[in-house]
Amino acid sequence: MPVINQSLPAAGRRGPGNVRELENVIEYSVNMAQTNMIRVSDLPPYLKKAHPDLSLGSDSGLKQNIENYENYVLIQQLREVEEGRLTKEELARKLGISRSSLYRRINRLTKSK
Repeated sequence: MPVINQSLPAAGRRGPGNVRELENVIEYSVNMAQTNMIRVSDLPPYLKKAHPDLSLGSDSGLKQNIENYENYVLIQQLREVEEGRLTKEELARKLGISRSSLYRRINRLTKSK
């Protein structure tokens, strides 16, 4: 049975989460693993997209790295909106951007998926 690589991010989830989703992610990752260790490449695509490579050693330029990080932060914060802990107006204020900028970023993010 594969073991989970210690260097994997904790899926960016805060709070209790959904046990069934976790079971599905583990089952998918075990089935996709080529070795006895689960790596980021073995995770479902939606988790990989939500966790871009933010390391400084990346081949991407600075602009692309900044955009990846901004998308990562936006995805994390939108989960709070989905869970009802924030409104989009509160989120825009928290991020220090206008509401229209927030909607533009959300549209850009959803079109890139």
